[in-house]
Amino acid sequence: MELSRRFDGSIGIAGMDDRYDRSVSEASGNRAWGTYFALTYTYPRKHLQMCGAPRSKWAKSYQLPARPWGNAADDIFQSPEPILGGDLVKLTMKDLLNETVEEDSSVGVIQKLVDPKASKETLLKYILHPEYGFRSMAMDQVVKRGRVELVVPLLKSVDPRLRHAGLLTLTGMFKGGSFSEDKVTPEMYDLVGAMVDNPEESWWVAMHAIQALKRAKPERIGKHRDRLLQFLDYDSVWVQTAAVITLTKIATAPEHYKIVLPAILDTAASFTVDSASSSSTRAIADVMKSAKPDVKAFAEPLLKTTYAGMPGVLKDPYTGAVNGAGG
Repeated sequence: MELSRRFDGSIGIAGMDDRYDRSVSEASGNRAWGTYFALTYTYPRKHLQMCGAPRSKWAKSYQLPARPWGNAADDIFQSPEPILGGDLVKLTMKDLLNETVEEDSSVGVIQKLVDPKASKETLLKYILHPEYGFRSMAMDQVVKRGRVELVVPLLKSVDPRLRHAGLLTLTGMFKGGSFSEDKVTPEMYDLVGAMVDNPEESWWVAMHAIQALKRAKPERIGKHRDRLLQFLDYDSVWVQTAAVITLTKIATAPEHYKIVLPAILDTAASFTVDSASSSSTRAIADVMKSAKPDVKAFAEPLLKTTYAGMPGVLKDPYTGAVNGAGG
């Protein structure tokens, strides 16, 4: 820890030779990775209530919801158990308990997955892993290796984690791309549409299914219009944002614009998260550029009302904190 301390008292991560060795006084774009490193050493001091300190006189009670986000189908994403995957690869809890830092943490797993000789069994092992980051890295290799045959079985899985893994090949993932359009089949879009239409679907799966549906032709998206409009009322800005952006694909169509435009404009104007607001309004602006005159005429008063109703200061709806990037 002391080897990571800078002359001004800030903390980096000694031994790293890349962007992670940044202290708070050296970082740009809020990437002070060393600060998080330092926090791991302050937890045992128990100066914070969440780390074991006594309740302070400023503490307030708050009843946490039984499920902070999502629905019952989302709960399994928190499971430490390996995913059941059939006969080809069986990952057990004993296998997980025998994992080592040297062989089975981030760097070790990456080396196994990017190995040109990596087998189908290796890919499946990490697709079935309870650690989301490993599943994402494995799906990145599925895309890069063109293993299209793995996608449909994943999209058909009864386990939300595997359906989600399959969707990553259509939406892209963190540090990874998606399959090109020539590899996406009508069957895949049918399965995506079924997830979108299922009211019991995991919110996280549904969000990625909505994003995947955005790639489909407007005629297919239009079949799911009413269900997509329902997502605008979900208590999740990320699900709402996905729905707004996908609905923009049909927002200026003659048969949809009078229903879709008012709904997505109203929802986009309600966002207090800067990234959600900017991505949704940009998508709406882009589609309006090529809209027909009658659609633009219909949208003009809606846009004026929406703009006039936007708050001067963006605040988090739950905490009241002011969003420094908005205003």
